Amino acid sequence: MTQAHTIVYGETEPAIKRGVVSFFTHRFWQLVRDRPRTLMLAVLLVLIPALLGALWAWVDPGQASLFAPGAIQAVTLHRAHGANLGIPTAQQSAFASTIFTHNILVALLAFAGGLTGGLLTAYLLITNGLLLGVFAGLAIGAGTESVFVQLVIPHGLLEMSCIAVSGTAGFRLARALIDPGPRTRAAAVSSEATAALELVAGVAVCLVVAGSVEGFVTPSGLGLGLDLLIGFGLFCIFWGLVLLRGAPSPSSADSAEHSPR
Repeated sequence: MTQAHTIVYGETEPAIKRGVVSFFTHRFWQLVRDRPRTLMLAVLLVLIPALLGALWAWVDPGQASLFAPGAIQAVTLHRAHGANLGIPTAQQSAFASTIFTHNILVALLAFAGGLTGGLLTAYLLITNGLLLGVFAGLAIGAGTESVFVQLVIPHGLLEMSCIAVSGTAGFRLARALIDPGPRTRAAAVSSEATAALELVAGVAVCLVVAGSVEGFVTPSGLGLGLDLLIGFGLFCIFWGLVLLRGAPSPSSADSAEHSPR
């Protein structure tokens, strides 16, 4: 019986482990780079509303705060930077779990929004970018930029990067639905849905990291320098892996040239 189990299952677990390792060392980052124009569109749909939201909140904080009623209290309350937010340790785990569950739900909705022709995907990217900008603009207007750094930067740069990548997954699905090219619509949607789901799976893992930082690091009051180091460090690691590990191998690049988009 033991020999039979080894024959049947002996190679299964190592193969799964190799697949998981390969996914997070190459495949996921290659998928992020696979559609550069689509990725750029998703990034711009986050970045431009963020800039406009910041300008709006700085010029007219009263109206902008109506868009994000919780922001006015969160980021405009003066406190010594590095001050602990006072969240009990017992609650931090539940807080982190709630955060990354919510963020993963947003990522899944951005992916599923591809079935609406990308309209829901675009809406989610725009509203998330606008919310981030409003937070920043309210903080700038109130002179509490350091509070914004503490509350948003450690996790927010990685989080918004993940949301943009989730938007890429949704737009891939929308493109296949609207313009399947030489393939049948069913074949195009099936192919793109597989790649898009892989993107969302990788994003979900990254969002767990971002949610953990928000749940455990943000309330701790580590100080301005460490908050910036963590936030930009995670951001640089993410996009650095996209650049360094996401380059297609010569064989996959050749096959991509001859495959329909």
